[in-house]
Amino acid sequence: MSLSISLPNGFTNVTTAGTAVPLLARTDINKLVKGVATVLLTARKNKTTANTGDVYIGNKGAQSQVLSPGQSLAIDVRAGEELSLPDIFLDAATNGDGVIYLIKKS
Repeated sequence: MSLSISLPNGFTNVTTAGTAVPLLARTDINKLVKGVATVLLTARKNKTTANTGDVYIGNKGAQSQVLSPGQSLAIDVRAGEELSLPDIFLDAATNGDGVIYLIKKS
């Protein structure tokens, strides 16, 4: 089975360390991932610049996954499931650090 790349793809940075921000704003057009897909989050400021410190991924109340600079987290969405990207929050140990995200749909 091959995967094709689908939008949105981009990056989200944490302006102020210790203040969680959503991966995407609720007003973004393509905020819901449906069906068979993988959302890949990589701890980077942008496509070419690595983070200085760790990034924390989770929901607004609990940052449960820690990514060191350059590490990735894959979130799989199965058939019949949905993932709301604004419900994924990230925080950072260093101002300006963040994640790039890539969504692959089957």
